[in-house]
Amino acid sequence: GSVVPPKQRKSKVSFFMGIDMNFYLSSMTYETDEEYKYDSDLHAEHTFDGKGVNAGAAVGLLIKDIIGIRGFFGLGKQSGQSSYRSSDISCPAESCSDIDADVTNIALGASTTFFPFNRSLGPMYNSYIEGAVGISIHLYDDDYDYADRFERDGSILTFFKMEVGKLVPLNEFFNVGFGIAYSLDIASEMYSDSDEDIDRGEFKHSLWVGVRFARKTNKT
Repeated sequence: GSVVPPKQRKSKVSFFMGIDMNFYLSSMTYETDEEYKYDSDLHAEHTFDGKGVNAGAAVGLLIKDIIGIRGFFGLGKQSGQSSYRSSDISCPAESCSDIDADVTNIALGASTTFFPFNRSLGPMYNSYIEGAVGISIHLYDDDYDYADRFERDGSILTFFKMEVGKLVPLNEFFNVGFGIAYSLDIASEMYSDSDEDIDRGEFKHSLWVGVRFARKTNKT
């Protein structure tokens, strides 16, 4: 009789990449207190509230159709209002509050995606939970160059993001879907010695909603 060849087994590891387009709202606060033993003390504040769009790309591997590990890069642009206050810089005739400002946001790092319902096909197939961590760079600009004057034209923070969403398979390899997310960018510093005390902190909260395009192997 004829010999039936064994059924080829699918690899437990597959290529996993995605491209995202997002709309997001952000609120940032920065505050520093510097106390010196022999010099004058410094207190400064900066806030920004704005909205904008972001595009991101992520590339990595998917293991057993359950766990994805990827590196990511994101680039965003926001418009909003900045306010400044500093004990050693006086405002000119214009107010230092509610100034029209733009910010460019850059983020890069690594993410882990968990597909809890991918053991079998069903309505929840390709629903996911994703966590990301990395660094974010923020470049501020405004109509009066206050960001530069107050030394707040750029900052580097630690980036954390949590996202939930769902992908809809288009075929064996390609998907389209949506996601909603919250991210926190944070940097803090506390320093003390016999001559000075420094307490500095920056926090940026963002809410995201967007469209996801993903290349991953789907069950058929």
